[in-house]
Amino acid sequence: MGFGDKWRAWMGECVGSAHFSILLNGSPKGFFKSSRGLRQGDPLSPFLFLIVGEALSRILLKGQEEGIFSRIKIKGMPSLISHIQYADDTLIFFDASIEKVDNLQTTIRCFQVVSGLKVNLTKSKIFGINMERDEVESLAQLFGCAAASLPSSFVGLPLSIEKPFKSIWDKVILRFQLYLEVLSAVGFVLGNGAKIWFWDDIWIGDKPLKITFPNMYLLASSKDSYVADRYAVIAGKIVWNVQCKRGLQDWEIPEFAGLLERIYAAAPSPPSEDNIYWRPDQSSSFSVRSLYNQLHLQQPTPKANLSFLWKYPASPKVLAFESVDHLLLHCSFIQPIWANFLLRFNLDRCFPSEVNHLLQAWHGVKLGKLKTIIWRMAIFAVWWFFWGERNNGCFRNSSNLAGVVASKAKRFMIEWATNVKGLFGCDFFFLGV
Repeated sequence: MGFGDKWRAWMGECVGSAHFSILLNGSPKGFFKSSRGLRQGDPLSPFLFLIVGEALSRILLKGQEEGIFSRIKIKGMPSLISHIQYADDTLIFFDASIEKVDNLQTTIRCFQVVSGLKVNLTKSKIFGINMERDEVESLAQLFGCAAASLPSSFVGLPLSIEKPFKSIWDKVILRFQLYLEVLSAVGFVLGNGAKIWFWDDIWIGDKPLKITFPNMYLLASSKDSYVADRYAVIAGKIVWNVQCKRGLQDWEIPEFAGLLERIYAAAPSPPSEDNIYWRPDQSSSFSVRSLYNQLHLQQPTPKANLSFLWKYPASPKVLAFESVDHLLLHCSFIQPIWANFLLRFNLDRCFPSEVNHLLQAWHGVKLGKLKTIIWRMAIFAVWWFFWGERNNGCFRNSSNLAGVVASKAKRFMIEWATNVKGLFGCDFFFLGV
């Protein structure tokens, strides 16, 4: 690819002379040499990988010139394309024929031998466009990977042969919104200002300056400067310099004065480095809980008060059981189980749409001492055994009928009840067990 002997020798030294250490109780203990080249996380690794990825691209382009592969025409693009690369993901287009699959497989094997890399076929998929499912599966079996169908996703973005609808991009937009919300939770402790963006970062106040002073941001001659670029130390004092594209109008002066008042309240310390802190937590330290609260801050979801659940006579791990509303209330497998249980209490099944609402309503039912305790056990017993049998069906290809699950749950409830003070020896005939 045109790299000289000296450059390649440098890279060889970087790869071959690296040593690694393991942290034990926070301290490095001993060093060992790698026998497999660079490891993931090495700062040099991505650059070398891009070079190797470029080699794969050149091989594919050469194959097209020789007629081994074909290209496709995409509407709105002036040239034909054969493949798309992003980091370590590659999307290759080719005609649906056994010959083309054989050619691609041979090319990839040659690339693996030359580069020392290996294509992970377990994560690779073949998609068919205007093809029958059997044809796609036949080509996938020949190539040694899985067959897939559209719509799907590529590097997190929707992939489809249909015209994309606005709803397809909702998940992508949501990801960016969450990312921006997380960024808004990061604050800066001002040091010398060399790493803090003057307009974009939160370094004074609770919002970026471009949000607090939008007109001044529009007038700023430089919108992507650091804090350190906007002040100077003159005679031991901090002097700020906010340059505008033009002179200020009378109505803009109050906002400009507010900006100056805000930044002159800051105290840069040229000898010190800037620091980052996590704004949602009082300790300024990141925690999963504070991140969760931050992500739900914009659209808070009202939480039902379910503290009474911990007083129910059931196993703690069952009380902590959670799942989706459809799975626990409305799926076809659990409905006959609920019908069987409620029949024992002479009740008809008419459930709310959400689990939280069901738990609130369930707690309010009064059936007498014995039946009320059994009633409060029932909901957890059903869910617990239903979840176990569902997993058996998904992962072990075996599951019991709904009636068997209901019977197991009933017997389990009786075992719980015998450990509750005042219920030992009671008659549970109304459960039909």
